[in-house]
Amino acid sequence: MRLRTLAGVVAATPLLVLPVGAVAASGPASAEGTGPDSPVVLVADDASVELTEGDDGEVTGSLTILNNTTGTPTVTTTRGGDAAATCAIEADPATLQASRQQKVKLTFTGCDVEKAFTFTVSVGSTALPTFTTKPPDEPNPAWWGLLGFVAMTVVGFFVIALTYSSWDGKPAPDPKAEGSNPPETKPPGTLTSSLQFLPATWSFKESWATNATVIAAAFTGVIGVSDIAETIFSDDADDVVALVAIGSAIAVGLVGAAPMTLQMLRNKHGHATPLGIITAGILTVAATGGELIAAIVAALDADFGGTFGFWSLIVLGVAALVVLSAYASRATIQNLRTGVTPPPKDDKKLVVEIPVLSQLSVPDRQLVQNLAEEGKLTIPPARYQLEVDAGPATARSAAGAALL
Repeated sequence: MRLRTLAGVVAATPLLVLPVGAVAASGPASAEGTGPDSPVVLVADDASVELTEGDDGEVTGSLTILNNTTGTPTVTTTRGGDAAATCAIEADPATLQASRQQKVKLTFTGCDVEKAFTFTVSVGSTALPTFTTKPPDEPNPAWWGLLGFVAMTVVGFFVIALTYSSWDGKPAPDPKAEGSNPPETKPPGTLTSSLQFLPATWSFKESWATNATVIAAAFTGVIGVSDIAETIFSDDADDVVALVAIGSAIAVGLVGAAPMTLQMLRNKHGHATPLGIITAGILTVAATGGELIAAIVAALDADFGGTFGFWSLIVLGVAALVVLSAYASRATIQNLRTGVTPPPKDDKKLVVEIPVLSQLSVPDRQLVQNLAEEGKLTIPPARYQLEVDAGPATARSAAGAALL
């Protein structure tokens, strides 16, 4: 694209001023003369008209004509013999202003614009050279940018597979445990072992898949809007929008397939499995990274920002993919640990008010003293609150059981 643009700039640099009759072989000569002082002068690169098809299907072209006279001649058009019989060409404005250079818009209706054809234009009694149309450019997006989805599938496989292989099988750390060290556990025996402690309300999409796709979706959402793309990329806007739209559609499909794949890979006990977590993670990395690569390739193909824009997009893209890979690894290990972490035990305390210590029997008084020494009892000035485990009572005596 960059080479094509450079070639176009070089070719368009010398602007030709073609006086009427200067191209005698292309059409009738002007009766008014042939030099720059001729009554009507065509300002153009060559005797061709490039056609453009708008979103509404309207096909247009344009000519720039210099009227050297003080009159207001009428612009008329005639289709050539190689044009469709239904072809009509309308000039706007149909009348040129005196002593002024003007751009004349040509609207083609009922013409077969997919093939080149000829037509003539007359300004008053002066005939301009015969023109040949250039069919509208077909969108030519850099479809190879979609290979980013394949590349990110491979990257996702290695990142998440390595994450799983490095997992020691330990559950999530217990913040209440001394040093926050999780207890030793055996790692799952196979890829289909149960991650039984993932709660029933747990959702893979809500755990990290949605967060991972936000940045890519935001970026493609901006440059994928046709009005914004036209402002940023000008003539290449259609190519950018087409590639971004297809990339976004593929990404949405992959992200939607991730949680369904996780569900399909549950084991016979109905539990999520490491294989499901790994596969869903790979699909999410492929969706997010592939969408981002497609958008970056579209912008690069449109020569966004020149050399500075090129390297800026490369650096930002690489940084985003590194962050995505690290986030995917971190989220995967967290989900695996959650799946083998038993729920915390109920450590609620039962608060029991007891009478003044002097009113207790000797066995009960001894029990209270023992509980106080164990840290399960506080002795306020007047009353005593006994805190014990809410589980089964473990009274040391019948009198102690009555207190509990």
